[in-house]
Amino acid sequence: MIGPQVADASELSALDLDMRLGGYAARDAVWVPGWPVVVSRDFDFGIALAIDVVGAGVAAAKRRAGNADLAKRLASLSPIEPQAVLETVCARRPTGCQKLAGVRVRVYAVLFGEHTARVRVVLEMAETKPSIPIYATISDAHPAQAFAESHMLETMFESGLTRIADLIDTPLDGPALATGQCASGDASHLSGKMIAHDQQSVVLMVSDPAEILLSCPLDSFSASTSDNEQTTPSGSGFEAH
Repeated sequence: MIGPQVADASELSALDLDMRLGGYAARDAVWVPGWPVVVSRDFDFGIALAIDVVGAGVAAAKRRAGNADLAKRLASLSPIEPQAVLETVCARRPTGCQKLAGVRVRVYAVLFGEHTARVRVVLEMAETKPSIPIYATISDAHPAQAFAESHMLETMFESGLTRIADLIDTPLDGPALATGQCASGDASHLSGKMIAHDQQSVVLMVSDPAEILLSCPLDSFSASTSDNEQTTPSGSGFEAH
């Protein structure tokens, strides 16, 4: 079958990450050379507050150095080829991919965090289409350095695209079943309205920093009522935390 056509890494490096990730996550983020992967980590507020006057600068320098070091270590591994990975996924999940046949897409991953890092795999249209959101998935948590010591990142990249292929068929006009947030690495979260769920994940419609249809693992999702009390959506098969 003819599936989506994936933009190359040179196009990805010019993306506006502030618009896609928000200023906090995008600041000091580093693209892995030649890879469809951007690395970012949490800002160390402990250092920033503990060292008078220069603490913020020390924390920022630590963040930049950590991002650069991890990107360098990842670049020494066999690179991820997004076109090949997506073709493999589309062979297994033809229904979702058929809707994007012949369409140019950008496919990349965001590795955010340090102690509890998570991979956000993203698929977006190369040409903006108001009716189509950015599709994304969030992985389970692992220490950031673990991704540079195995094929874990490549495996999660393919797994994320497989979930996105299923996500494409999700109706966007369904009622909100709950509101809540999905852990996206260390202490960071993405908040939105839950519009679908199964026994493994929930689907959130996120509006900030961009319109994102997000698949979030159940154990990474916290649901809440309007008064900020956590709750369990009826029939969801999971407990909010």
